[in-house]
Amino acid sequence: MDETPSSTQTASLQWDEHGQPQSEHFGDLYFSRENGLEESEFVFLKHNALADRFASLQPGAHFTIVETGFGTGLNFLNCWRLWASLAPDDATLNFVSIEKYPLQHQAMSRALALWPEHEQRCARLLEQYPPQPWTGTQRLHFQDAGPQVTLTLHFMDIHDAFAQMAASIQSDSAPYPILSQGFSSKTVWVDAWFLDGFAPACNPDMWCDALFLAMRDLSHSASTFATFTAAGAVRRGLISAGFECKKVPGYGRKREMLCGTKAPEAAIATPTATRAPTHNTWLLSDAPPMPRESETIVVGAGIAGAHVAHALACAGQKVTVVDRSGIAAGASGNAQGAVYTKLSDAPDALSRFNLSAQWFAEGFYRDTGLYTRCGAQCGVFHLARNDAEAARYQRLALRFQEDAQGFIQWLSAAQASERAGIVLNQPGLWLPRSGWLDPRRLCQALLDHPNIRFLRADVEQLRYDEARWHLDSDSATLSAERVVLCSAHSTAHFAQCRAFDTQSVRGQVTHLPALPALQSLNTVVCGQGYLAPAHPWEAHPFHCVGASFNLNDDNPDLTIADHQHNLDALGSVHPRVNDALPDASVSLSGRVGFRCTTRDYFPIVGPVPNMEAFIHRYQGLRHNANLNLANAAPVHPGLYVATGLGSRGLAYAPLIASLLTDLVLGRPLSTGTSLYRHLHPARFLIRKLIRQQL
Repeated sequence: MDETPSSTQTASLQWDEHGQPQSEHFGDLYFSRENGLEESEFVFLKHNALADRFASLQPGAHFTIVETGFGTGLNFLNCWRLWASLAPDDATLNFVSIEKYPLQHQAMSRALALWPEHEQRCARLLEQYPPQPWTGTQRLHFQDAGPQVTLTLHFMDIHDAFAQMAASIQSDSAPYPILSQGFSSKTVWVDAWFLDGFAPACNPDMWCDALFLAMRDLSHSASTFATFTAAGAVRRGLISAGFECKKVPGYGRKREMLCGTKAPEAAIATPTATRAPTHNTWLLSDAPPMPRESETIVVGAGIAGAHVAHALACAGQKVTVVDRSGIAAGASGNAQGAVYTKLSDAPDALSRFNLSAQWFAEGFYRDTGLYTRCGAQCGVFHLARNDAEAARYQRLALRFQEDAQGFIQWLSAAQASERAGIVLNQPGLWLPRSGWLDPRRLCQALLDHPNIRFLRADVEQLRYDEARWHLDSDSATLSAERVVLCSAHSTAHFAQCRAFDTQSVRGQVTHLPALPALQSLNTVVCGQGYLAPAHPWEAHPFHCVGASFNLNDDNPDLTIADHQHNLDALGSVHPRVNDALPDASVSLSGRVGFRCTTRDYFPIVGPVPNMEAFIHRYQGLRHNANLNLANAAPVHPGLYVATGLGSRGLAYAPLIASLLTDLVLGRPLSTGTSLYRHLHPARFLIRKLIRQQL
C-alpha cells in the first residue's frame, strides 16, 4: 500500500492596498494588518516561552516545533532568528510545517519583503524552497557556524501530513515508538506547537479531533502550544485531547487567544476521534533507547559511507569510518559522475523520491561549496531519447513552468545545443542547478571533519555483545554502540543482512582524451550514457564517458566491447563527434566498478531487522496482506544500513544520509513515511511474507 500524499495546488492570493496577502480560497488574511511580524512573535514565540526555553537548552540539544500552516514562512523566520541568538552553538532546531496551498516563490518573496529585518534569512529560505506545486515531504537544511536549523515541509493535506509524521520518530535516542497512523500515546518528540492556518470558521477541516489527537500523541509532558484563535470548538477539542488551555489577551485588536501545555496523563479524557489501523508498524524499531552521543562506526568509505559519516558528524556525533581498500576505492572511485536521477512527472513513489533527492542534492552541494571544490555546477541536460520520454519530460517541465526557480526547463534541440556548447540532435530537460563531481575528491572532502577518523581495515564479521557491536577485522577488533553498513554489495556478506534483495552490476567508464570536437562542451549531457566536460584537475585532461551496465558479469578488467558501447552512446548524443572518435581497439583507459542496486530500484536505508524474530512476529502476513500489526519490528539494536544506491549515488546520497541521521537522532524524517516505507530494509521481508516465500 503506497500512502501517496494528496496533491497540492498553489495558493491563489489577493493583495490589499498595503501589499498584504489574503487567501482567495479561505477568504482570510495570512497575518494581522496591524503588524504581522509582531503578531507572530507575540502569539507563537512568547506564548510558547521559546526565549527562555532556547536559552536554557543543554549543549547538543534538539528542539522540535510543529506548525499547521506554513503560509509565507514568517513564523519560521521569526523562530529561526530567535534560535540563532539564544540556542547553544551545537544545538539543532527541527521545525516541521504543513501546507496544502503553498505560495509560489514570487508571492512569498513579495509578502516577506514587508519585513526587511528578515532579508538574509528570506533569501536563504527562498533559495532552498522547492518550486511549486510540490507534492510530498521536502527537507531544507540551513548549515550555519552556530545553531543548526532543519525545516521539514509537508506539502499536503494536514491529515496526510500527520500520517507522514507517524512512524517517523523511532531512534536510538527516542524512548518510545510511534505506531504508524495510530500514534502511540507514549511518543515523545514535539516540544512546541504553532497552531496557525486560517480561522476555524474559514478552514474547519483542519481544526478537528484528528488534529488534537495527533497533537496529544506526539507531545510530551512539557510540550506547549499557542494559537491566535480562542474559538470554543478549538478549546474544547484541545481539552478533550489532554491539553490544559488558557485564554489570554490576544494581539492588537484581537480580544483573546489560546495557549497551554499537555495535561498530566491522569487528566486526559478519551478522545472522540477514532484511531486508524496500524498497517505500518514494521517501520518502527523495538530496540531499547541509546544515548544520542553514542559512538558510531561507518563501514565503507565510498559515496554512501562518506555522506552518512559527514551527516552524523555535522550533527555532533563522533564517527569512525573503516574501509578495507581506502577512501572511494570501489565503485565510488570514478573520476567524474553526474548529479542526476531518472526524472518523471508520474505520481508513483520512485518518481517522487527521485525528484526529492535531486532537489536536495543540488542544494546540498551548492550550499556546502562542494560543487566548487570537487566539480562544477555546470548544469545537466537530459536528452529525450524517444517520444514517450519527451512527453514525460514536457509534462514535468510544464508542472513547474510558473515557479521553476531554475530547477527544470524543457529545451528544444537548438536551445539545448546553445546551452551545451555542442550540437545535440534531441530536445530534453535542462537542470541548471545540477552538475558533475569528482567522487574521489568528494569523499575526501566529506570525511575531512573533526568528528571523523578513518581507518583502513577489512571487517570480516559483526558480533553483538554487552550492548556493543564488535567488528572483527584483519588488523584489530573495533567496537561501538552503533554501526552503519555502507559497504555496497559487500553488505550482504554480513549474516545480519542476508535478507536484502541486492545485486552487483558491473559498470565500465571510458576515459576519452580531450577532443577538439568536444572542447566547447560546457555542461553534462545524459542520454543512453553520460558525457561530462573535460576533467580540469588531471595532468592530461580527459572526458568521462559511460557507463556500461552489465548484470551477471564479475570481470574486473577493461574490455574493448564496453569501450565501444560507451563510444556508440556518445555518438548518439553528439552526432558530429563520430568522425573524431578513436577506434575502440585503440588503447583507451577507463575504470571498472561494481555498483550495488536493488530489484525495486530504491536504496536500502534504516535499521537492520532481526530476520528470524521478524518472520515470527509478522507471520500472519502470509495469510492476510492487510493484517493490522500491533507491534514494532524486531531489529538488531544500533545496527543500520545505507546501501543500494546503484548508479545514482551522487544524487541519492545526501538525502539518504539526512534520513539515516534522522533515524539515529530521532528527528522528523526527511522523506516522510510514505517514501520511507519504500526505503526501509524490512520491505523485502514484508513482501516475501505476503507472497509466502518465507
